[in-house]
Amino acid sequence: MMPSRLMALALTVSSGLAMAATREQSGGGCCTLLFVLLFVAIYRSGGTDWVRSIAAAAFPGLFGWFIWRDRALGAGARWVALIFACLQVFFFLLGVIAAIALPQVLARAAAAANSAQQSRPSGVGSSTIPEDPALGLHPLSTVTSVPPGAQVFVNGQLRGRTPLETPMTAGQGNEVKVELGGYFSQTQSQTPNAREHLVFSFNLKEAARLELETTPPGARVLVGTEQVLARTPGVAQPLEPGELELLVLLDGHQPLRHSQRLPSGETRLALTLEPGVKIAVGSTPDQADVFVDGAWLGRSPLDVFVSPKGKHTLELRKEPYAPVSKTFSAVKKPTSFRATLVDVERQAAAQAVAKARARYDRVNDALEKLQTKIEHRQTVPARLERQLAGLEREMEKAASALEAAEAKLKEVEEAHGTPAPTPAPEDDDAR
Repeated sequence: MMPSRLMALALTVSSGLAMAATREQSGGGCCTLLFVLLFVAIYRSGGTDWVRSIAAAAFPGLFGWFIWRDRALGAGARWVALIFACLQVFFFLLGVIAAIALPQVLARAAAAANSAQQSRPSGVGSSTIPEDPALGLHPLSTVTSVPPGAQVFVNGQLRGRTPLETPMTAGQGNEVKVELGGYFSQTQSQTPNAREHLVFSFNLKEAARLELETTPPGARVLVGTEQVLARTPGVAQPLEPGELELLVLLDGHQPLRHSQRLPSGETRLALTLEPGVKIAVGSTPDQADVFVDGAWLGRSPLDVFVSPKGKHTLELRKEPYAPVSKTFSAVKKPTSFRATLVDVERQAAAQAVAKARARYDRVNDALEKLQTKIEHRQTVPARLERQLAGLEREMEKAASALEAAEAKLKEVEEAHGTPAPTPAPEDDDAR
């Protein structure tokens, strides 16, 4: 019996040492379980009853407690068993506390590790990145261009010139625009996250540069309806290479339309303007587009200048009004032209209301006369009853048509703005 119980004591001591040395609770639990099984087997062979063995397996500290109570062992061995029983209880309770608190500690440690990693984006080195409490971090991004040296604007703010590393705002769109003299500007938009290092790469397209001189100077230059040069001589804003139609305007001089093929790079051009005769153009309402011989010159009120020779067609356009045009022949002296623009859709809707109202009034008058005539009769002939029923049906149709016409006029006026004066009623017989 004695060797078995001494072996059990040795296993108890080993179990206590294993629990003290093991840092992770799962490892300590496996070791303890192993020693519990061995202790039960060995202690049972020494004659101890199963109840005591199961109780010892249920709680590690009972190992030493049962050995302490075993009078067959010496006092030294019993004291050693008691000490290790206390150690087992201590480390068991420590494991329980760790099992409860460990997940929270690990979560905090993981959050701290994440923050440390996010504060240093990959491939950016150890640059310090400011923190936005609302959106998180500002990751660094790289902006490059071919050719380099272009100005970089991030959400309208100048940051420097390419190549450039600059912070972007995480969690929202960042619009990056690059500009370089002689090249077309380009824009890109991206939304980075707090860990992302973006690369904005621009391949700038070379523009055509036009240096224009006019005789006399001070003219405006347009391409289509866009002004590309406010005053000659000067360099026009970057233009698309290719065939362009230039319109040169100067007060007191005829508009000059000039076709020019512009290659990439710089082109110099000199033009001479001829004197012209003024036509003062006005319209009601104003801000109508003014075209002379098909070329857009501006918006009314406007002074245009034409050649004193030949014919010139002047046209005014403005939505939703009908266009108005007039042809001038051999303009020898300054003249004027003013047009009242007609809103055709509104006018048609107003005329429809007037017609519907006239019809309604006419049917209503006829119905009132017939009702008065019937009131003075003691007996009403079948002919008059049929006539009355017909007028009542006609009255319903006229009222419905008037209501529909008024609704249409209201809809047009709301869409077009200020209501136009209603035309005089037009009788059906005049159609």
